[in-house]
Amino acid sequence: MAEKTAPEAATATDSVAIAAERPLSDDPRAVEMVRQLDEDVGLMVRLIGHAAERAQAKVDENQAAVARIRAASRLATSASAKATEVAADLATTTGRLLESAKEIAETGATADGIARDARGVAADVDEGMRALVRAVADMAEASRLIAAVARRTNVLSINAALEAARAGVNGEGFTSVADAVRDLAYAAEHAARTTASRLGELETASSRNGTAAARISALFGQIDPLLRTIGARAAAQKDDTAAAAAMGAEGARFAADVSRGAAEVAEHARVADEAADAAAAASGQMAEIVRRHGRRATVFLSEAFEGERRKSERLPARLHGFVEMSGETVAVETLDLSRGGALLRCPGGRWIKGAQARLLLRDVGSIDIRVVGVSELGVHAKFLAMAESDSRRVDALLAKLRDEHEPFMRLARAGADAAAKAMEGGLARGEVFLEELITSRYAPIPETEPIQYETQALSFYERHFPAIIEPYYEMKPEPVVAVLSDRNGYLPVHHPRYSLPQQIGQTHWNDLNSRNKRIMDKWQSLAASRNRHLFHVRIFLREMSDGQTVVIKNYCAPIFVRGFHWGNMVVGFSI
Repeated sequence: MAEKTAPEAATATDSVAIAAERPLSDDPRAVEMVRQLDEDVGLMVRLIGHAAERAQAKVDENQAAVARIRAASRLATSASAKATEVAADLATTTGRLLESAKEIAETGATADGIARDARGVAADVDEGMRALVRAVADMAEASRLIAAVARRTNVLSINAALEAARAGVNGEGFTSVADAVRDLAYAAEHAARTTASRLGELETASSRNGTAAARISALFGQIDPLLRTIGARAAAQKDDTAAAAAMGAEGARFAADVSRGAAEVAEHARVADEAADAAAAASGQMAEIVRRHGRRATVFLSEAFEGERRKSERLPARLHGFVEMSGETVAVETLDLSRGGALLRCPGGRWIKGAQARLLLRDVGSIDIRVVGVSELGVHAKFLAMAESDSRRVDALLAKLRDEHEPFMRLARAGADAAAKAMEGGLARGEVFLEELITSRYAPIPETEPIQYETQALSFYERHFPAIIEPYYEMKPEPVVAVLSDRNGYLPVHHPRYSLPQQIGQTHWNDLNSRNKRIMDKWQSLAASRNRHLFHVRIFLREMSDGQTVVIKNYCAPIFVRGFHWGNMVVGFSI
């Protein structure tokens, strides 16, 4: 397809790159190669810079985590020293508590003995008091008897006086009166003796009770200082207990601080470890980017200058055969075939670049080959010599393969035409500008790993491209992949199943499930994106979302917008 002249109105950052596609000399192909190589080097530098910034950020994060670990360690050390001091104070206070408890126990035992003695004395006093009560009761009874005798003596005296007055000299009545008086006198005497006896008992009981009371007073005199001692010890123990409780609470706080400090140290250590791993991963990624982009930078040149096999049309083909090399015969299978060579899958054998061997293919014949490279795809072999009959069979087989691939190629071309139409329409409506479509300026999206990118045309792509690629996934057979890739391998959109939001810290999962807004930096991806041929099929290794790697055949149809190469529609099927 002939290149169109760039519009005069093209401006902005990428206008230089756009203008570079114009014929500037008698060798426009050389100019294009130089321009593309220059652009690739610039893009490589920027992408490496993005990776370096990520790596430096992880290193900075690691250093910050180490600083936090140091600070947390110092706090933990200080808290540990304070906790040791509190523990020593608590041990001293606990010793005082134990000593106080011992003294209180001993004093309590002494007080208990005294209390037992006091209880005995109190029993004696109680018994004395009961005897005293009985003596008082007897005295009361004696007093009543004496009072009765007195009353009766008084009556008798009165009666005797009356009788004496009446009888005159007749004194017989006095006899009975005298007897009665005598009896009363005896009763009065007996009562007096009883009273005297009871008074003696009362005196004895009173004396005994006085002694008991004195003993009780003495016992209480002994108990009182003991109680004061116990009170003092109890007060001291209360103070020590409060101090111990305070120290225990302080110790608990310090223990919590130490525990929290240890947890912070562990967490900072974990963060530092993760940051170190991330920094190492970022460094490894940067090295991988350098390696891949070193290969990317040569893709354009290799497409133009590589040997005979690259000049020949390569078609995916699975043919079984054998390779004879250094006296060994190894079973092989072709992945693609051209008039100039083949891509071989070989489970065994020692393949050295430059080695020569003989390839025997079923339905083709015997061909001398030289190993020109070994990659993750397989062994790249160049045909050295073929018999005319073998050459005709190869040509016939390639023609048949081309016919088989043509329907799939038409599917890819249909997608390319739809994408070109969408972008031409966006330009006509002013919805997007040419320098936003034809660009190598990609802005990394923060906090994405692998890095996702935005361009000024991303919103346009997200509005129009899904309607182009998603119907492919409803076809039978369903393709493994259907994407629109710009000329630098940038996939602005992808099918929803491969456009899931990234998960923090899950780089491998993100790589498999978040493929939109990514620059696919494998050289095979770039070769597909840079294709300018209307019929182009390539073998590709694709890692699926379940982690399995499959070999697919990518049908690539170029997309041109106003004469500028935008990229390719890539549709891949299992081989």
